[in-house]
Amino acid sequence: NMDYQELADAARAYADRNDIEVDNNIDVFFIMAESRINRVLKISKQSHRVYTRSIEGQEYYALPPDYNGMRAIQFNTGQPDDDANGSSTKTMTFITPNMMAEYQSGNVEPEKYYYTIVSGQIQVFPTLPHAGTIEIIHYRRLIHLSKDNTTNWMSNDHPDIYLAGLICEIESFVKNYDAAQLWDQQMTRMMEELRTDNEESLWAGNTLTVRLG
Repeated sequence: NMDYQELADAARAYADRNDIEVDNNIDVFFIMAESRINRVLKISKQSHRVYTRSIEGQEYYALPPDYNGMRAIQFNTGQPDDDANGSSTKTMTFITPNMMAEYQSGNVEPEKYYYTIVSGQIQVFPTLPHAGTIEIIHYRRLIHLSKDNTTNWMSNDHPDIYLAGLICEIESFVKNYDAAQLWDQQMTRMMEELRTDNEESLWAGNTLTVRLG
């Protein structure tokens, strides 16, 4: 594992750049590398489960602040996994905002619960009964590395991906485009290896059943 300062020092050493312009922009390079990781990677280590209480008549619910894509969403009529007290689960189906408008206009008769994502919020139709639970499994964005937040799961488990991304950004910044392309390819290969490893680990061993509704 590597922390913020170790990654920054290693990236400067690989790129052989210790000038003030690179030093002044090192945080920008972290942001750029993290943005690329967030766009490309969607693996199980990034997934997180959260719950939101339903309110009768409420159409919009806030997305988690670190939301980076939906894996699954369901509505529980009571508390999650509280089958003993009669709580049941209803799978919520994604539709586009245009389809949502059509459903709300009454042109399509709804048969189950639907949702879409609008302006950083979950829009539901029909509105949900009171005192239930919206259960969300979503992908999380990386916690941004800085002098105050020195590590995250990526820097701990896969510092080579971070390092390749930082070096690529430094080489692009100093207009060494051939080297930047090589490190870009290196980062792409590493992320593909991680994605493949994640898929193989999910399918290894006995088959598991995940109940979503």
